[in-house]
Amino acid sequence: MKQASLRIVVIGLYSERYPAIGESHGVSLIAGAIATNLKFDIDSISVLDMVSIGKEEIEPIITLIDNENPHIICISVPYGAYDILYKLKCSIASYIDDNKKIILGGPLPTYLAEEILANIDPRLIIVIGEGDNAIVDIINAFKNGEQLSNISNLAYIAESKNIIYSKRVLVDKNTVPLPFRIHQQKMKETGAQIFVESSRGCSWASCSFCLRGATDIKGTPSEFRRFPIDRLHKDFLELKRLDIDHVTFADEDFLGGSDVDSFIQDLKYLYERNADIFPKFDISTTIHSIFRSGDSEHVKNNKINNLRLLKNIGLKKVFLGIESGNSSQLIRYNKCHTVEESIIASKFIIDLGIRLEIGFIMLDPLCNLSEVSENANFLLINELAQYVSMATGELRLQKHSRYLKLIETEEIKQSRKLYERNINFNTLEYRYIYADKNVEDLVKHVRSENTRTYDFTYRVKYLTRFGDGSLLKDKTSIVRALLGNYRYQTLSSLRNAAIHGVKFYAESAQLAVSTLANEFIEHTSELSENYHINCAINSAKDLLDKRSPQ
Repeated sequence: MKQASLRIVVIGLYSERYPAIGESHGVSLIAGAIATNLKFDIDSISVLDMVSIGKEEIEPIITLIDNENPHIICISVPYGAYDILYKLKCSIASYIDDNKKIILGGPLPTYLAEEILANIDPRLIIVIGEGDNAIVDIINAFKNGEQLSNISNLAYIAESKNIIYSKRVLVDKNTVPLPFRIHQQKMKETGAQIFVESSRGCSWASCSFCLRGATDIKGTPSEFRRFPIDRLHKDFLELKRLDIDHVTFADEDFLGGSDVDSFIQDLKYLYERNADIFPKFDISTTIHSIFRSGDSEHVKNNKINNLRLLKNIGLKKVFLGIESGNSSQLIRYNKCHTVEESIIASKFIIDLGIRLEIGFIMLDPLCNLSEVSENANFLLINELAQYVSMATGELRLQKHSRYLKLIETEEIKQSRKLYERNINFNTLEYRYIYADKNVEDLVKHVRSENTRTYDFTYRVKYLTRFGDGSLLKDKTSIVRALLGNYRYQTLSSLRNAAIHGVKFYAESAQLAVSTLANEFIEHTSELSENYHINCAINSAKDLLDKRSPQ
């Protein structure tokens, strides 16, 4: 039976495992696809991004659904949110019927479709990967009483009780609708990070630890796609209307692709004619997009000129995926750059006065103590410690990643299992032990300290990670300096422990985070009326209380 005008609700779940202060961009994209392509079929569209609330609650979701009584409920399930989805299980079961459908998308549904259909509800419709086209096709099929069999990028239970996985296709780069932005006025008021896109996919797409298949299918460089500059122009106009003046590009590889020079020139052209709508922006890119030793002098100069041009039109920060400071680990990670290239690229960014954030995987299951000390030393002697996103980060051993083959080969050599085969549904990770017993002993101390401090340090990182300080205001540079000093002290502790023994880690690492917690409280207490800052202050106090003598 055909439906009249539809009421649609789009919801983004939130996880306190990852208390990032940034909008759920997938929610904005899906709502944008619906609003653009189905505007004559919609009675209402309501968007609730739970990041704006910042709590793992289901009551606001249930209240919205009860108030709107929607025909279609779209739920984005990010990392960490499987438990929240499970809490909604009973509500989901009560909502779904012949006249109401619930569609799930996002990272967890993409990789856990079978598990979600089995454990949450078999009547759910799962979008695998990009949902811009799929969501429109599903709603059209529902409205017209049609089957799902001709719709791409889906997983669902057929009448035969079997799971159907439809054909995967990439969205057409020329037809991707603009994001839905209306709800982001509230997001802006919370100081949340707002995302834009100029491309999808990765021009390298070969890192062994990377989980491909969300914005591409085969996980190949050929699936990298650059959107038309006109789409970005229209998005900037809408952001300007909402008075949003600082954004982060969600692109995995902002300077990727063979067309990067023409893209930079398009950006320059757009800025010269529309400087008043141009926001300040942050990007992520690869080492070789900044510097490659084998390039000609002309190409090297061109890359630096591109970076300089981007700074002149609003670039504030670059996230650089260095990942390691030693060549053996870079080989395991299947990175294409060298240690020396990463040093030069980092210095170029710093010398241009652009903020730098470094992605780094200090520890992986196959590393040894020499590599750990070499990593810490690399960051310390090159004065990069303050920029590293996670000083003691461990490799995330995730479902379908290429690194799994490396660890399985090592299992054969050692005749023992190094990772558990049961996956964590919240993180898509497998638990593992380290092949080197000495590293395993050190990591036990590192993990214990990271578990104890995670809630506080993660929140501080995100308060300082983007923008010019909309939340921390004039305290931004102070807190960034405090965090940089904490990272330096933590890396010094790790280096000493890797060289001289694990007993040198715990006490010095605890002193470093206690210093950070005390100084953070001292400098930010006057800003505690802000929800996110108050959460960080409370986390700091809890941390210090637990350390106090009983």
